[in-house]
Amino acid sequence: MTSTFLRAALALAAPLLLATAAHATPPPADPIVNGSFEAGYLDGWTNGGAFKWNGGYALDGSYVAVFGGNNQSLGQSFSDTAGRHLTLSYWLKQLSSTTSSFETRWNGAVLAGSALTTNGSGYSGATGTWVRYQLQVVTTGADSLLFKANAGNFIGLDAVSLSPTSAVPEPASWAMLAAGGLLLPLVKRRRKA
Repeated sequence: MTSTFLRAALALAAPLLLATAAHATPPPADPIVNGSFEAGYLDGWTNGGAFKWNGGYALDGSYVAVFGGNNQSLGQSFSDTAGRHLTLSYWLKQLSSTTSSFETRWNGAVLAGSALTTNGSGYSGATGTWVRYQLQVVTTGADSLLFKANAGNFIGLDAVSLSPTSAVPEPASWAMLAAGGLLLPLVKRRRKA
């Protein structure tokens, strides 16, 4: 009797699991184009004075975007799905020992934790060291990202990306958890019999 009940429960749970798994949508691709600056000459970016450099300084690949003066910028605009929580990740490297500042803007607003000023000792305390920054953003459907620098000399930017940060399980994960929870007492009962 227990094995018949177990088979029936599995027969009912299987379509539910398959249906929710079929409706689970994979996360959209990273909307950042050419985040490692390897394609063309800063292809995909709106350039306000930055330049691409292959001087052995790149963190990822062969090239790095470099800010080398005052009031320079590099940005992208893109369409996406509104309401997504994403992590913006990028790496900075101060390439010289002069005072400089850097900030990151999302839809025109400076992101908390992105406004940096250095007296020439580097953002990590040492000139020439790559430092990773990760900032949280929420999409609106039509977003813009802008890096802005006032560099006394040179600041390197590399490996720019956006990735999902949602800690909420997908519906398929909830369904599998619920089905497992429902089947656990049945297995336990069967072991007792």
